[in-house]
This record gives sequence, C-alpha cells and structure tokens, in this order.
Amino acid sequence: PGTAIVDAVGPNTDGVNFAVDSVTADNVINASEAAGNVTITGILKNIPADAATQPLQLLLMG
Repeated sequence: PGTAIVDAVGPNTDGVNFAVDSVTADNVINASEAAGNVTITGILKNIPADAATQPLQLLLMG
C-alpha cells in the first residue's frame, strides 16, 4: 500500500493581480476584429507557489 497527501484547502489568491494589455489599437474589438482571433495578453502577479498550476479563466462580456 502507498500513501497520498491531499490538499483540501485551495491556494490563497487574495493578492493575485492580472493586468490586461491593450487588446486593439483603440481597446475596442469591432465586428471585423471579432470575426477573427483576438489575443488577450497581460501580466499575472503574486501567484502563490501552490497555485502555479491553477487555470486562469477570462469571462468577456459585450
């Protein structure tokens, strides 16, 4: 038999900050741009070591 360690408490992400770079020249995605791929880039800061493999999900509404 083996042993396993289970972390039942998620990482503390209170100090995490995500700054999004400009998306387009005017920072508005128009119909022409929306017809293709739009890349979202930015900087994610203050990630706890135990959250390094957690997914980042963006919800965009417009």
